[in-house]
Amino acid sequence: MDGEAVRSVPLYYRQTVAPIPEKRFFEDYLGDKMEERLQKILSRYGVASRRKAEELISERRVRVNGNTASLGDTAVDGEDVIEVDGVRLKKEPERL
Repeated sequence: MDGEAVRSVPLYYRQTVAPIPEKRFFEDYLGDKMEERLQKILSRYGVASRRKAEELISERRVRVNGNTASLGDTAVDGEDVIEVDGVRLKKEPERL
């Protein structure tokens, strides 16, 4: 009787949807460090606000691993070397 009930249900009701990966999956895959936009990293370090950081990047004053950065670039904080006007950003900023 159960088999007949399953066959009477349209196919699209029986299809399962793939589960959305949990955050833990991304942490396992990418490690603890995730890429962030340069504007966010620069603002967290107190170099400039995000809007001002965009101006610094468009003025070609920011370098990541020795390469000039462009808008939309990302970096892994703590692993990539980020320089502003030739001055390297120091360690992770202290949290209050």
